Amino acid sequence: MTKRFIIALASATPEQERGVQDWILKNGVGWWHWLPGFWLIVDPQGLFSASAMRDHLDLILPGVHKLVLEFSEAGDTWAGFGPTGNKRDMFEWIRSTWK
Repeated sequence: MTKRFIIALASATPEQERGVQDWILKNGVGWWHWLPGFWLIVDPQGLFSASAMRDHLDLILPGVHKLVLEFSEAGDTWAGFGPTGNKRDMFEWIRSTWK
């Protein structure tokens, strides 16, 4: 089943973005990347999940805040890395509003 992803990166360097592109090319997924820090990905084999993609990106982009949104026929989901403390939670709005 084909899956589609949106990847949003905060403050990745051009070198880090090239690392993402290399990883994408190595894994045979389709991609669109015309905006810095923003990727559209198509996984025609349905091999990845939002959390697996986030985990792979963490290896390439340690410490970079990221959000991966997954869209498939089975349903939509997301995974991210960033601040989640009481005073500052990058994902609170997504958990409470984006359903």
